[in-house]
Amino acid sequence: MTSKTPESTLVLVDGATGYLGAHLVHALSLRNYKTRCLVRHNTDPANLDYLKSTGCEIIKVDYNDKNAGKQIASAAFKDVDYAVHLVGSIAPSRKETFASIHQDMTKVFVDNCQSANIDKAILVTALGTSEDSPSAYHKTKRESEKVLQKSGLNHAILRPSLLIGHQVSKRHSKLVKRLLEMIATRPKVPLIHGGTNKIQPLFIGDMTQCIIESFSKEIDKPLDLAGPEKLTLAKLVDKLSTLLDKRARIASINPQLGLAIASFLSIVQDVPILSKDQVILAQMDNIASDDSNGIKMLLGHNGTSLDQSIKSYQNTELIDELKAKA
Repeated sequence: MTSKTPESTLVLVDGATGYLGAHLVHALSLRNYKTRCLVRHNTDPANLDYLKSTGCEIIKVDYNDKNAGKQIASAAFKDVDYAVHLVGSIAPSRKETFASIHQDMTKVFVDNCQSANIDKAILVTALGTSEDSPSAYHKTKRESEKVLQKSGLNHAILRPSLLIGHQVSKRHSKLVKRLLEMIATRPKVPLIHGGTNKIQPLFIGDMTQCIIESFSKEIDKPLDLAGPEKLTLAKLVDKLSTLLDKRARIASINPQLGLAIASFLSIVQDVPILSKDQVILAQMDNIASDDSNGIKMLLGHNGTSLDQSIKSYQNTELIDELKAKA
């Protein structure tokens, strides 16, 4: 385990252009870590803007390129102390599968960590990840965990609940952004079973701090991470609606109708805005038991309140744009 100062420690963030990735790079920069960002070769230039502003090193790579892609990825791990793998998707494009995104890309990540002899690898999956889950998303996330667990690498596996809140960049939680857009533009927000499933949102800033704390802490099994408040999805919609000075109304959607809509969207959209797995997960509670929640162990407290997390959206471009539409 490295005893270097942050200024002399190199952290690689794999999947840095996403919502969590941008916030993690921000948190690392505040602590003066050297940061190297591994991003897709065809990523939207707009998604790189914030990363560039932090002064981090950016390396583009195509994981599907069997030769050049692997060579670039391998070189990117040179001199890395800690490597964090954030790559994942609840709704893969037509050219991808859950297995190719979760298992195959984790295998490339792990191989490179082994070759570079890094100090520690951190894998972020999701609360509810299990090989017994009815969700392909959760099942393949579990398979990705096994790849790392069998590698012999010093590692940590973190399973966050729904991430919420905003600190930097223009990236947002896709689910939260979609809910806000529906609150602003529709008379009713359609939710499976009326949004009666329970969730336990975690503030994005708490999640990034958990990742950084995991560098130095011994974590011997996958660690659930969830916020301090358990509530239904419908109640979350109600709380989010206050940002738009509205009172949201809910339309209850039958799961079978939801699956039919998801199937249709998978045909007409390259990346469907509603996937089969999202419908499946919307019928399940996604909360952590008090015994399994590792927030206090990593941060020393129970996490940022949900109300404070929601307040972090105030005065953002997203809210200003949606208020204009409401």
